[in-house]
Amino acid sequence: MFLDEAGFQIGSVAGTTWGLCGRTPVLPCHGRGWGKVNAAAGLIVSPGVRRHPRLCFRLFEANINGALFALFVRDLLREVRGEIIFIWDGWSAHKGPEVRALLKDNPRASDRLLPEYAPELNPVEGVWCHNKQVGLRGFVAKDTDDLYLETGAALRQAADSQQVLRGCVKETPLRIVGVT
Repeated sequence: MFLDEAGFQIGSVAGTTWGLCGRTPVLPCHGRGWGKVNAAAGLIVSPGVRRHPRLCFRLFEANINGALFALFVRDLLREVRGEIIFIWDGWSAHKGPEVRALLKDNPRASDRLLPEYAPELNPVEGVWCHNKQVGLRGFVAKDTDDLYLETGAALRQAADSQQVLRGCVKETPLRIVGVT
């Protein structure tokens, strides 16, 4: 299972679109500050026969630290049966005492680190990219609650799309048998 975190801020994601000749499309800006919503996600590739990727995510209004990340990992351990290997980058929360204690107490769980700076190896980065460029494109939140709801809806839509999830896995240089 690949894990990663991301933040989504109030304000639109710039993109390109068609407009009337000589008229630049304008998005409204509500000017309600710099609120943000943080997300943690795990992309599961099961060793079963079908090998359908599955996305599990959780949204947080607070900044993600080691304790919050450990709660997310605990939820994943409850949801996924059998042996599980967490593959993540070298972020300090992944190596924190809360996560280390959780992995030590669960013999069916282990972890592997990706190289120092290699976001292209983690397919969850593709989910974030898709969510920001497609799911939330042109969306301007009125406040943090609005952003929370829309981000959750966009992530659920990505989680329901095997095409999106398989595309994120295939875009990485890693080869996963049965998926890529």
